[in-house]
Amino acid sequence: MVQILGEMEANNIINGLKHLSEGLFLPEEWIDWWKQNEKFAKQFLSSRWYLKIKPKMSQGLIGATLISQNAAREYLKSINQSYNENSQINYMEGWSKQIDNISLNYDKVYNIDF
Repeated sequence: MVQILGEMEANNIINGLKHLSEGLFLPEEWIDWWKQNEKFAKQFLSSRWYLKIKPKMSQGLIGATLISQNAAREYLKSINQSYNENSQINYMEGWSKQIDNISLNYDKVYNIDF
């Protein structure tokens, strides 16, 4: 696949996935990076990995980043590519807070006293 894409583009995809795996992207930065590099990622990755890593925006910004991070880590391990597993940004913690806030707001909006 590297021969088709070129070594520079392939390295860019791997480095982007490493940055995501290491928590070096803010969620907004990951989504921006993906938008800029999706065409190359689609060519470089198999359909399976492309679909697993592609951000799932229905899960919100942080949820999409967390899901992509988990898939990117799995992919990098599958190709024996090392990365620092101690994330700079804890996407899981951010996602949990986001879910808690949704729950709290839901309770406030739909709390009916009889």
